[in-house]
Amino acid sequence: MEITAESDALVVLSRLLPQRLVVVDVGARWGFAQAWDRLREKCLTIGFEPDEEECARLTEIHRGDQRMRFVPVALGAQSGLATLYLTRDRKGCSIYPPATEAVTRHPGLTDGQLEDTSVIELMALDDWCAA
Repeated sequence: MEITAESDALVVLSRLLPQRLVVVDVGARWGFAQAWDRLREKCLTIGFEPDEEECARLTEIHRGDQRMRFVPVALGAQSGLATLYLTRDRKGCSIYPPATEAVTRHPGLTDGQLEDTSVIELMALDDWCAA
């Protein structure tokens, strides 16, 4: 891993943490940012990824790592049904519609074009924690 001022700061931060830090990644496609690797011993990382196949893939990759969990749930401000906007490149999927005007105007943003929609069940983080 490349040593940067950012990663050095994370090492210092990890020494100052009195207890384990819980990091939540909402929409965890492709896993956690590498910056969190420097805090690995001090973190419990929980990734919420509603794409069940991607969630299963991440779970398999990190099998045996007790500091990482992946949950096949879509988080929202409150529990209930919502429309999921599916973009050409799945990293852009969201419960918020894509900015079609910007995508149309800028050729480099074509991966953000809307392909489809799906109705999904959202769960509030408080509800997930209480379960």
